[in-house]
Amino acid sequence: VPWIPTSVAVSPVDGTIYAALAFKDRLATMNYCGAGVPTLLPAAHKKSLCGIGFDSEGNLHGVDGQVDQFLTFNADGSLSPDKIKSLTFMGKTLNVADCGMAYDCHEDRLLVSDSGSAGIYTVNPADGTTTRLADLPAELLGSGLEYDSTTKQALSCDQTSLLSIAIDGSNDFTKLADLAEPADDLVFGPKCN
Repeated sequence: VPWIPTSVAVSPVDGTIYAALAFKDRLATMNYCGAGVPTLLPAAHKKSLCGIGFDSEGNLHGVDGQVDQFLTFNADGSLSPDKIKSLTFMGKTLNVADCGMAYDCHEDRLLVSDSGSAGIYTVNPADGTTTRLADLPAELLGSGLEYDSTTKQALSCDQTSLLSIAIDGSNDFTKLADLAEPADDLVFGPKCN
């Protein structure tokens, strides 16, 4: 089975790259700057992950897009029942399609994008409730997400579409040049020597 990352996140603690992989029920760490096979974490999560991301304390979170759950992983990659929350918006299940996750370092909040609703949300890790920050139903976005700390905007992709989006409720956005290839996720990678 091939190694197909569907979402990646960089640990703010030590710079380790973590990946959710298609067709695998375990997270992997990867040597971003070198060759080699990803290393699977010891424990299975048994979820269908569409996005993963770290918070400022180094806790790794994820979204299961098949059952619309917000997850907080244990260090070994497993999930405890108390770390699985229903993902909700305005009291109802947020029906997630493809998604992405990122961390907004200026506002200290986790961001989740959803291609089905063409929205970007902030999520409360304690209970899985979300608040919509951007709503762009006419645009193609949501399968990948990254926070751009220089512009304080979200970057989101879906297929080859790439947008820079204000996450202040204004729904302002800029359509950027199309990507050369379809992408599932976006992340600023570390500098390699």
